[in-house]
Amino acid sequence: MKVLGIIGFVILFAAAASAQSNARLTAGIGTIEVQRGGVWLQLGPGEAINSGERVRTAGGSSASLELGPGRVITLAERTEIEIGPSNGVLALRLETGRIRVMSADDIQVSAKDTTLRAAEKPLDMELGYQADQLNVTVITGAVNSGAILIRGIADSNKRTFVADSRRAGSSAGYSSAQTGPNSFYISPYVCGNAGAAPTTPAPR
Repeated sequence: MKVLGIIGFVILFAAAASAQSNARLTAGIGTIEVQRGGVWLQLGPGEAINSGERVRTAGGSSASLELGPGRVITLAERTEIEIGPSNGVLALRLETGRIRVMSADDIQVSAKDTTLRAAEKPLDMELGYQADQLNVTVITGAVNSGAILIRGIADSNKRTFVADSRRAGSSAGYSSAQTGPNSFYISPYVCGNAGAAPTTPAPR
């Protein structure tokens, strides 16, 4: 029984370790900082970023982070993110700014009250705030947002998800379901909660 207990602990420890960020700064321009122990410190190339830590870029700055094999994220200027595991999956939280996520493995990205999880890989998507509005553009692969599947396509026609948009209607090319009080916008089509009146496809 003791041997089994030790084996079980090792398996659990390995699973927890695999969910750690394994993140590091691979390239950057300008001022890039990491928050450790409540203090913001300059982050240098190749420096590791621990789970639960935050990274931010200043104005006129940008950064590229490697989050382990097959996972790369880029931060635009004035962007802040938090890195950490969530239910055994590498998770990012966007606090401010804009990021691009490229991942060949499972990854979860959240912002505001929206959580996106890789459904088809490799995934390439952009996520960012415009004023107080959250925009998500899926370029390749697909993500789940609750019961909704947002699928990108390989050519230049991108599908864009806008959280808390006032526009709503019907969808095509991906699944849709009743979303409750919040509606959303996916280019080149518009979708939303079930009670909303349909609209024509949005211009590209």
